[in-house]
Amino acid sequence: MNYRAWRHRCWLIPYMTRKQVLDELKKSTRWSELHVADNCCFHYRRSLLLALRDSHLENRENFLNVESETHLLWKEELRWDEMLIRRYQGRESLWIHRRFLSQWWIEQLITVDDTYLPSTPLVGVFVTQEIQLLSECLNAPADEYEESRAQAELAALYILWISKQVPIVEGKLEDRLSSISISMGKLDDVLERACRAEKRRLWTDLLGLAVAVAADQP
Repeated sequence: MNYRAWRHRCWLIPYMTRKQVLDELKKSTRWSELHVADNCCFHYRRSLLLALRDSHLENRENFLNVESETHLLWKEELRWDEMLIRRYQGRESLWIHRRFLSQWWIEQLITVDDTYLPSTPLVGVFVTQEIQLLSECLNAPADEYEESRAQAELAALYILWISKQVPIVEGKLEDRLSSISISMGKLDDVLERACRAEKRRLWTDLLGLAVAVAADQP
């Protein structure tokens, strides 16, 4: 029933005004913070954000302007999601939400870089920030419920997802993985370290890597 209720709210979004969409985004924040394992509300927020994005396209709002409403909303949503990820370990719904946010954000940053040619590419800055988040997840202290292990795996798979979903950043990821303070090595090294044995073969096969995992098999 909970799923049906959220689906109904999603159905109503096209009939909302921009102000109503913004109000719904604000009102759903607290509920999401109290139910971080429930993906339904995060899916609803994604639908609201997409409606705002489409609205800004129709109104010819310039997203490249860092002061634009859509730009600021998306940036704040990324910051808020990261805060929840740090607070609640091993919650897959939070990482799914981050994938959605990051994909469109990276696409816009690429456009900004290509248009204005900044001295420090914004995509590179964002990738470095995400790898730093991965670093912290990989080095979180172990706990009896294995939430830190789940967090490390979700973080590693998030980085893998970015590299495959947005191919232009794959080289940047590899460069920065080996350059940050803890020197994590290449992407396959990260997966080897973070993923459980039963999942490691799947992800390494997807990467097309010749990583021997036979030793992990009983």
